[in-house]
Amino acid sequence: MRASGGPTFLCIGAQKAGTTWLYDALNRADGVYVPPVKELHHFDRLDKKTIGAKVASADQPDTGTALYKKNKGRRQRTLARLRGHLLRGEFRTLWFYYQFLGVKRDDAWYDALFPRRFSVAGEITPEYALLSDEMIGQITQRYPDIKVLYLLRNPIDRAWSQFRYELVRAGWSDVGALYMNASLHNPRMGPRGFYPRHVQAWRAHLKPGHLMLGFYDALTHRPQVLLDEIAAFIGSGPLKGRAERVYATGDADLPDDFMDAAMKVYADTLVEMDGLWGGYCSDWAAGTLCSEKDRPAALIL
Repeated sequence: MRASGGPTFLCIGAQKAGTTWLYDALNRADGVYVPPVKELHHFDRLDKKTIGAKVASADQPDTGTALYKKNKGRRQRTLARLRGHLLRGEFRTLWFYYQFLGVKRDDAWYDALFPRRFSVAGEITPEYALLSDEMIGQITQRYPDIKVLYLLRNPIDRAWSQFRYELVRAGWSDVGALYMNASLHNPRMGPRGFYPRHVQAWRAHLKPGHLMLGFYDALTHRPQVLLDEIAAFIGSGPLKGRAERVYATGDADLPDDFMDAAMKVYADTLVEMDGLWGGYCSDWAAGTLCSEKDRPAALIL
């Protein structure tokens, strides 16, 4: 049992880089706790300086119930999730939802979401990759031994996956090149692929060896190798992925128009990652298919 509450690890994304797959593996592992709600969005709601923030607010509602009254979609998803837990007989989740929705939100509220009886506990919120330096400092000061995992995907592929997701959610089947280009410069999409910037921000506050970069390509080619390295990093027992990976959306061919626009946004970032981390990043920069072996599945910084 831990002496204090709160998380022992955070996964900060990247969005569309396998976080749902990882959450599923963590959720089924013995001795590991992740909340019934995958993304808690606690720190980005507090951070008025989050890059491209869409949810950060100085007047955060006191409780989740008050917050969800303003967001019909989030409310419906949470109710559907709760209904699923009850149908499966997972009644212990009722305590979590009581705290999550009914208790005043502050640091003590957040800490209480992670039961102390679990030696390994954490959450996954990709928005945390975009937190300001000030907020990251507050997190690491409160949790000095926190470990942070960052799953990385070729930023162009990641942006295309997010773009497709947004199209499906909006009910659109096709858009022009102008809209594609504009979306890449949207603060909700473009900055998510500037990985070195986010890594530098977190690394400046974390203890050496407390930041792991995991690669989406390893998830594709050698998922168990990646899971074994993640388990060793967070200090958990064995993690097992499902036979079929879990995705929010499927894959589709990346059109030339989007590729051309994305290269203008990410060309310098790809070169920078190649120099910093090599491995799969070198394949991304060269525009070649990633090797199934001879590439580190993860790096610890």
